[in-house]
Amino acid sequence: MDGQETSWLTPMLPGVIEIGAAERCAVLSALDPAYVIATESGEDESSSWLRRFESTFAQQMGSKYGCATNSGTTALFASLVSLGVEPGDEVIVPAFSFVSCAAAVLAAGGIPVVAEVDESLTLDPASVAEQVTQYTRVIMAVHMRGVPAKLDSLCGLAAAHGLYVLEDCAQACGATYNGQPVGGHGDVGCFSFHPTKTITSGEGGIAITSDPYLH
Repeated sequence: MDGQETSWLTPMLPGVIEIGAAERCAVLSALDPAYVIATESGEDESSSWLRRFESTFAQQMGSKYGCATNSGTTALFASLVSLGVEPGDEVIVPAFSFVSCAAAVLAAGGIPVVAEVDESLTLDPASVAEQVTQYTRVIMAVHMRGVPAKLDSLCGLAAAHGLYVLEDCAQACGATYNGQPVGGHGDVGCFSFHPTKTITSGEGGIAITSDPYLH
């Protein structure tokens, strides 16, 4: 390392490492009253930093719409509600993931059903197929540590059973699957901007979709 100490920030806080003068300047610009009160004054929302970020981020991820939230967990919860998850509905989640996945399902009133993961540490499509019941509504594909789940198989399985696919991309912002960014393969994609994520705002999240109704 040429005599330089390795920061404790590496590699667990990649987004934090990239915070510099440009980011500080952008934050101060976002605090301009013209942006802060844009929606309250009835002016065009597209002028706000938030609306610009939502649309730009969604487009970069191959989707049409973005809805910013206060955390990645909230993005999952809001997405599950938009997908119509109600008490008694089942959502298939992987055995290896962060607690937010199952917690968001419970918060929406659903029942998390655990399926096994394969050598990629993401959902094993064969195990998912075994867990599908008449009560299943959503398959939550969680992309772990930058590795995408097997989206072709999972989306095909969902289509065969009339289910939704919710992509949890909290740990995989910027990853691609078959040449396309993760997040836009399923019905909804969710991202986190927690300090441990690729892009951070301290906290925050976003849900993206190309379906105007879900948006």
